[in-house]
Amino acid sequence: MRGGVARWKRGQASHGVKQAVNYGFSGVCDATLTAKTADGVIAAAGYTDALMTRYIVENGNIRDDLLTRDQLKDWVDGLDPLTGERRGRDLESPVADLILDATINAPKSFSIAAMLDPDLAAAYEDLQDRLRDRIIKLWQTELNARRGKGGSIREDLARIEVVELWHERSRSLDPHKHRHLWLNVKVQGLDGKWSNVDTRVALRFQNVINAEGDLASRTDPTWIRALHAKGFTLNADGEVGQLQHLVRPLSKRSAHIEANRAKRIAWWKQQHPGQEPSHDVLSQIDHWAWAVGRPNKPDNLDEDGWAALVREELFNADPTLGIRRSPARLPSVAVQDLDLELLAAKAVVDADARSTGSGGRFSIMDVRAGALRAIAATGVVANRDELTKLAEEVVAHSHTVTLISEPDAPKHVKHLMAVSTATLEASLAQKVEALSAPGQILDTEVVAALGRAVEPDRTLDDGQLAGAAAIGGTSRNVVISGPAGTGKTTMLKVAGAALRQRGHNMIIVAPTKKASAVAGRETMSSSSSLHQLLHDCGWRWATASSGATEWRRLSIGEGEPSAGGVYLARRSASTLAIASSLMRPACSTSRPRPRSSMSYIPPAQVSL
Repeated sequence: MRGGVARWKRGQASHGVKQAVNYGFSGVCDATLTAKTADGVIAAAGYTDALMTRYIVENGNIRDDLLTRDQLKDWVDGLDPLTGERRGRDLESPVADLILDATINAPKSFSIAAMLDPDLAAAYEDLQDRLRDRIIKLWQTELNARRGKGGSIREDLARIEVVELWHERSRSLDPHKHRHLWLNVKVQGLDGKWSNVDTRVALRFQNVINAEGDLASRTDPTWIRALHAKGFTLNADGEVGQLQHLVRPLSKRSAHIEANRAKRIAWWKQQHPGQEPSHDVLSQIDHWAWAVGRPNKPDNLDEDGWAALVREELFNADPTLGIRRSPARLPSVAVQDLDLELLAAKAVVDADARSTGSGGRFSIMDVRAGALRAIAATGVVANRDELTKLAEEVVAHSHTVTLISEPDAPKHVKHLMAVSTATLEASLAQKVEALSAPGQILDTEVVAALGRAVEPDRTLDDGQLAGAAAIGGTSRNVVISGPAGTGKTTMLKVAGAALRQRGHNMIIVAPTKKASAVAGRETMSSSSSLHQLLHDCGWRWATASSGATEWRRLSIGEGEPSAGGVYLARRSASTLAIASSLMRPACSTSRPRPRSSMSYIPPAQVSL
């Protein structure tokens, strides 16, 4: 299961409240409305008399009632929908959060299975009901409120309230059964007072919520038995294996998204000649391609006609769907046969892999999410209480490094690190420090003369001269920092000429082969992707059973069966220029340069 959390905000003149109510009653699934529009969404024609179900979770117990449109408006606005009494302090800021909207998405093959068989449709709805109850109970027990100056007081929760939205289709009218769980930010503490939920904790806890969905969709006995009774099984990706091939052809939006993406990338390259879009730029393009031209669902859609059309498309894509399948064999993996140490290692690997944005740090929540995903992938089928106990044991067996001394750190605080990552960081810091002793720096007049020879139409500024002189000298570790457009490429071109005068070569290294090739061409130097350089230097890597990457280095002359020969060391006097995210081919020489914004950091000042 996959899904993020959107934040419905009050907006100017409380437009956010109006949007939320219209969205809830219109059935339009468009999370971008939470932040990108200022007016109301499509009017809820035909839905005025509809009712919304509100789930109240209090001390671990769930009860529900129905809200009218006006009551939902009050509820979203932070009022008691029955009495109109305000709950806690009224936050009037346009950017104040009102609702946290958690989307619970399952693999689309589940929705296809539900379209094909009414029994599976009912079983899938029941699965989503059980998952909903699990999630909202977890919210009540795991989240907290923040009070006091600067939110210094944490308060556990006695009561939360959630409204659930059901959606049957995607915006392009493909079958995509999913739920939205609206968590009202107004929560009641154990002391009976109403205040706001700690949004930071709720957002980080979504990792656990998604993992709970993975576990439920792949291990729930009732759901798995329903699938197997119809001859369907789940594959290693958690998809219905016999239906996965229908997902992409059926998705009418996929081709449109890909066309948008290709068009936008081509436009970007026209605006940035000779450059390749960075990871961040590609991410922005993906978001644009996904959002542009998205159709809203018609209000007057004929449900029966839509379902018949989709089934017709399915049977046209795969005529064998009409053939009755024999029941499939149920999985035979037993909980007691699972390897706790291996599951714990996988849990840490999962948490570590998701920690790149936090410098390798993760929380106990992240380890818990990794444990749930590791269990889900085993093929075991068991009741939830048994798997909860197993997940706790897996977390208890995990091996991590604690980075803070506080004994009772909140569960969402990222204070853990994988042993392998911590060891690597410490080892790397020591090695870099040993390499960072200052060496001889070239005379800047000599470098300036080289610059005039290499780039006769340009004059290097002081920062470029200092950088080229340092790289062209004998220091083993030099750091040059500066944003795009500050002249790093020109500086490297001159530094490369200085190195070649001394009998050395310069190799431009970047994360990808394309990026390094462009930078190498612009600096008249050799180039290599990072992984190619590591491979040339004898490093080999493979994925362990835990999912971790294992590295080893070949000795000179060591046999390498996969290559059909022996490893011969790469021998060349070369200086490596590592092109990081700040030193990409994006620094076009035709762009105006704020000369003072590039700086040379002497080796003695290098820190990690």
